[in-house]
Amino acid sequence: MIPIPKKYFFFDIDGTIAENDRAPSIMTKYALRQLRLQGHRIFVCTGRTLCDVYPAITSIGFHGIISGAGANITLKEKTLFQRSIPPILLRETVSRMLSHNISGVLEGTDQMYIVKGGVPLCWENPLPAICRMEQLETTQDIEKFTLHVASAAELDPIKGFLERYYDLYPNENGTFCECVRKGRDKGSAIARVLEHYHAQPKNAVAFGDSLNDCAMFQNVGIAVAMGNAPRALADIAAMVTGTIREEGVYHALVHLRFIEELPPKKNDEV
Repeated sequence: MIPIPKKYFFFDIDGTIAENDRAPSIMTKYALRQLRLQGHRIFVCTGRTLCDVYPAITSIGFHGIISGAGANITLKEKTLFQRSIPPILLRETVSRMLSHNISGVLEGTDQMYIVKGGVPLCWENPLPAICRMEQLETTQDIEKFTLHVASAAELDPIKGFLERYYDLYPNENGTFCECVRKGRDKGSAIARVLEHYHAQPKNAVAFGDSLNDCAMFQNVGIAVAMGNAPRALADIAAMVTGTIREEGVYHALVHLRFIEELPPKKNDEV
């Protein structure tokens, strides 16, 4: 393999290196660990907040975690950046959610909370619920939130307000929407990480599959979209690889010559 300069790799979690709170596949773990062995730095870059990044991910040995879709940057040696939604703005946001019976999940650094509305939300481990404004006082460090509705039209009464203060990432039918404070996206977080290490965007590589990865792709030298990525993301990627079930991350890293193929005899040793 031809020697290459040290790179900085950023990986989304859900739909990219893992799914449904499961561990990454053997081939994905091999690929990530090979990058580390070759002296590259690897980072998680996820919409999940830090409390929702689970051990099967952290145990891989990432050099850092960008969480909350850019609101938090935690390196092994320190917290590089953290910004919560300002309390006044959070109160106004939740007040409108409750007034219009819109369900949501407030995602904090250390805890998540359900805002009860028209769509029931269930977690394997029940989350604290907010049904009245006074209960909001118990929340801490909310970095982002998601909205859950039965139809996209249910968001219309608060959509104008949301668009003034947040970047919105809806699903295809508009029944789910991720809301991230403007100016705190994955792209700005990657820029902060690269500045910390005195690195250039041309030496960064990103993998993702969702709309909130668009900002990430615009701040790296090589952007790789997963096979299930929406058109808006695939159109700005340097490469479209396979889906997570097709081992897209592994095959892209082999194709780009960042790692060697996994030796067949070592399949059960990774």
